[in-house]
Amino acid sequence: MPRNEVKIRGGKGLFYHHASLASALHAAYPQYAWDTSQFKEKIISPTGFWKDNTNLHNALAIAEKKLGIRQASFLL
Repeated sequence: MPRNEVKIRGGKGLFYHHASLASALHAAYPQYAWDTSQFKEKIISPTGFWKDNTNLHNALAIAEKKLGIRQASFLL
């Protein structure tokens, strides 16, 4: 749902406390594993997010699935 739609439906105050709808949903439902790549708003990753191998692995797995990559090979 776009930011403007949230505001129209009475959620304007939400953005005083959270930078994005994704941020608000993370705060309200922390037990749910949100896939932020599915949100249309640009989301800035927290500092150190990509240094965590789990986050990097998950992002690569999603990219592989979306792009149909079966095996990656790297030139060293």
